[in-house]
Amino acid sequence: MQLASVASDRFRIAAFEPLKGRIALIEGGDTIERDGWEPTVLSLRQTLLAAARWAAYGFVKRGSLRESAVLGNSLYEDWVALTHYSVLADLGMAHEDFAVPDAFGVQLLGPGFEGRVPRSRMWRETRAASDAVLLEHTGQQGWFGELLVLFGGDWRHPPPAPDIVVRARADFADILFRDEIDRAAS
Repeated sequence: MQLASVASDRFRIAAFEPLKGRIALIEGGDTIERDGWEPTVLSLRQTLLAAARWAAYGFVKRGSLRESAVLGNSLYEDWVALTHYSVLADLGMAHEDFAVPDAFGVQLLGPGFEGRVPRSRMWRETRAASDAVLLEHTGQQGWFGELLVLFGGDWRHPPPAPDIVVRARADFADILFRDEIDRAAS
């Protein structure tokens, strides 16, 4: 199910996939070019904080393929190369309650991450609920100021991860989802 709100300079979509327990919130349009990325990230950040009581995990990333985000395919169609697991080989197991798919500029970590939240001076931590934490990278411009992949994506040849993502993946190494976890769970 999808809900959409469209104006002359912006669109917002909420896509619900109840059988997978997934909700995608997408915002785009000329407003980002005109007003910058900050208001959009702030809006999505506030939404994650509001959802913290019931959400296992959430992230904010910048992309350009609206339909990929709606369908839940943006990690292999509109993101940098993943080195810790193969998204296409993912058996569809739910893992966000104990592992994250990648490091992103803004992430909500729910109760399954208690005692395993990455600690680094590069991350600002906000208690989002009694058992959830919102982590925001201190270099937000590097995550949202420009697309990290070509506009329109390039799923056949995703670009290598920029340094900001590589360093963030090192911070998140203990909680990154890996192929071994998927194989062991199946």
